[in-house]
Amino acid sequence: MLVGSAPTSRAHPGLPTGLFRVTPRGKVQTLLAGDVSPVSVAATGAAVGYPPDPHSRHLVLAASASRTVLPHAEAGGGCAALSPDGSLVAYVTGTSSYVKPSRHLLYTRIQGTLWVAETANLDRLRAVQAGSFATSECPQWSPTGNRLAYFAQQAAPVWALTVYDHGAVHVVANVRTPVPSAHDRSFAWSREGRLAYMRGRDLFVGRRRLGRQILNRLSPRATTEYNRALAVSPNGRLVAASFGFRTGIFRLDGTVARITSGHLRDWSGNAGVLTNGLDGLIPTLFRVPVRGRVVALARHFKTPVVADPGGAWFAYAPVAKKQLVFRRPDGSLLRTVRLAFVPEVVAAAGKGGRINYPHGSY
Repeated sequence: MLVGSAPTSRAHPGLPTGLFRVTPRGKVQTLLAGDVSPVSVAATGAAVGYPPDPHSRHLVLAASASRTVLPHAEAGGGCAALSPDGSLVAYVTGTSSYVKPSRHLLYTRIQGTLWVAETANLDRLRAVQAGSFATSECPQWSPTGNRLAYFAQQAAPVWALTVYDHGAVHVVANVRTPVPSAHDRSFAWSREGRLAYMRGRDLFVGRRRLGRQILNRLSPRATTEYNRALAVSPNGRLVAASFGFRTGIFRLDGTVARITSGHLRDWSGNAGVLTNGLDGLIPTLFRVPVRGRVVALARHFKTPVVADPGGAWFAYAPVAKKQLVFRRPDGSLLRTVRLAFVPEVVAAAGKGGRINYPHGSY
């Protein structure tokens, strides 16, 4: 698991800062010194991030002792994504702004250019596309790192879900909407490299549509429809999708395995999902199995959750505590690792160099 140090730690020079690898066995390894706040990482320990100074918003590629500002990102950039092996980096440069298409909808977008560059030779970069990019729908590399999926808007109100593949660009789906998702990501790669995505009330995995209007089963309110999250199970046999505070677990034949309250955070192995819901009025992390009893795992919960790409464990950092909690797929405690800093969960690194980022947020 790859974690960074939280801003509260950077304010105290006596505490360690940077990027760290923490294993479920409790081993802690420093990967990068604390002069970069990582937003995207590779299995090698390389990262793309920002300087700790909040007034400096230029994107930096960090690997071992080297630090290089990404081309065209001197004045700022966003939506950085390293391929799992660290050989390619994608990012967006341009002008950021808040957009409020309606009274209940607000999101951040960057009007500018999507770039892809080779990390070993940053001068070899390509302007992939110009347009508007929602920061909630930042580009994401496939598990093998050879394809990049992203949403871009060139003419309102149509957003194009697009895949960049070895220099070629093709549109997977056009979505007529103010924004595909204002909160989390409405597309995700499966382990096999199939792209799952929402289009209106339809749910697709690869070229398969899982029934017509299947997401109507979640019955979202108008104020939550654009808070979406999506994740494919580690074995690729189930897909979970959220509208606001309702989550559905669907089989690939279009049948519904379970509908539950709470917003999707990630998978708990292959037989359950993790959701953020309310216990009374208290935000709580729940484990929801495909079949069986829902269990509350942590109360007053507002931090990211990230799962091992193979489904062997999941982990999170309790609010303002210097520890990471690792749990088995059934939700039982695997280990609590105490640290010298308040951690920020960045990603989970699995076997074969696979990387998994948090799918949902609070």
